[in-house]
Amino acid sequence: MDTTKALELYDKAAADGVIMYARRGEIRDTTDQYEPLVTVIDFDPDDFVSFGGNNYPEKRAQEAIADAAGVSFIPEKTKLWEEGTFQELIDSLYLFEGVWQVKGKYSVKSSAVAIRRRPDGTMKEYSAPVYEFNVSDRYNDARLGETGSARPKNILEARKKLGSIKKFATRLAATGGSLAAIREAAGIPTSFKRKDLGKPICFSQTCESQKYKNKLIAMAMETPEGREQVLNKVLGITESIYGKKGSQSNPKPAELTVDTPKEGLQQSDDSIPGFEEPVIDNESIQAEQRDLRQSLNEWEESGLVVYLNDKVGTLGDPNKENLAKIRILLEQNPINVGKANKMLDGLAKVYNR
Repeated sequence: MDTTKALELYDKAAADGVIMYARRGEIRDTTDQYEPLVTVIDFDPDDFVSFGGNNYPEKRAQEAIADAAGVSFIPEKTKLWEEGTFQELIDSLYLFEGVWQVKGKYSVKSSAVAIRRRPDGTMKEYSAPVYEFNVSDRYNDARLGETGSARPKNILEARKKLGSIKKFATRLAATGGSLAAIREAAGIPTSFKRKDLGKPICFSQTCESQKYKNKLIAMAMETPEGREQVLNKVLGITESIYGKKGSQSNPKPAELTVDTPKEGLQQSDDSIPGFEEPVIDNESIQAEQRDLRQSLNEWEESGLVVYLNDKVGTLGDPNKENLAKIRILLEQNPINVGKANKMLDGLAKVYNR
């Protein structure tokens, strides 16, 4: 979306009381080669796990947050490891003034490196301090905060409560490491209060501008050399496969030997009717690609097509007719003709009722 529309969505979301993690300065400073994208998401509270008074996003919510904020991770720099053993922790249980505590040390740690695009288009890596889920400390603190019947009465009940914390350790550590990197990259917290999960949350990111790419393609099409390059790209012809023109090391023409039919024998014609070599009309292919790109651009800029939770009345399904799918098609070169026509037909049926 263009900067003006993105700022309008940002201001509207802020006025509506939406929780804001979008960055107005980034939206404003986006350069011409790129464009801002503002997304408002209504999360399902069931996509969060409650622990210790905080709510940590499960995998689906975490992926939605990362996608809306334009954050991705470098797999080879993501780590998860343990310190101590859970068995040693169980063996260290003891009773202290009526409260079951542990002396051993056991924790699960994780770290991740995120990457996010700046408003000028450069990609920057963000790393956060190691995230630690300390099972020992969390168990001891939880027991000290309990009173009466909530406290374990014997070692079996103490082990059961210790096991319930261990069950979440690996998952929350992995999530915590990723969210810590997202926090560094986009300023989004690692956990949320329950009351905030009932409110929409606004995010922003910087994307490549399809309009700018189309402008470059249009400029290239103004010259014969540019048209040839675009056409070669559309037809999938590359120098790496066929080599450069005139690059053959041996320009000597190949010799052709023709056997003269023997007298009395009729030379056969082995061509098969209806299976002649097809003729590729480059101009038709080029025109078809140009028309599809223009139609998709018109829908992208129409303001009708929804993205995620930006609903337009009751028309369509916001998870089916959306800007993301249009932009995926526009990024293709050549555009997938079948999918593009199917998308255009669907959009016409939904929005031109």
